[in-house]
Amino acid sequence: VLSPKEVSQLAGISPIPAEMAFSPAGSFQMGDTYSQGTSSELPVHAVTVSAFHMDKFEVSNEKMREVLQWAYDQGLVVATAGGVTNNEGSAQELLNLDDPDCQISFSGGTFSVDSGKTNFPCVEVNWYGALAYCNYRSDMHGLSRCIDFSDWSCDFSQNGYRLPTEAEWEYACRAGSQSNYFFGDDKAKLP
Repeated sequence: VLSPKEVSQLAGISPIPAEMAFSPAGSFQMGDTYSQGTSSELPVHAVTVSAFHMDKFEVSNEKMREVLQWAYDQGLVVATAGGVTNNEGSAQELLNLDDPDCQISFSGGTFSVDSGKTNFPCVEVNWYGALAYCNYRSDMHGLSRCIDFSDWSCDFSQNGYRLPTEAEWEYACRAGSQSNYFFGDDKAKLP
């Protein structure tokens, strides 16, 4: 996610990458407005979000490989055939390469993606890995990091990449609709 302030400060990224979509500022009723969720989605409440840019698609294996390779080459991560760990702050496993579902591997100083899986969404990356990906992607583009690896907190005043907040995620998913689903209220149209 990048906010408008961050967009205006992008050093080497102009215009915004094509893989990002713009979400204008706005207000919406956040929560279970249709009584179909759980108690954690209550009470429904008004939320206003600032404009932001968000990736249109999940992070692909190739994008993760590219960012991890860059971070490894910079000495920012430690990698073995079993996993990837950050090399600064509070060390955490970022990506479990041992899991049979993982489609990324590491050998001889190089990350690779299983044949035919480059554009598949990256799996076996955890929350720490997603945050680290944001920081390393920011580094690659000359932006300020949002995530502090000492306590894994987010500094929203920085101009780098970060994960969307819960409100930003719900706002983007609703796509400006007032219906049960972004395409309307007909549940039969769900894929």
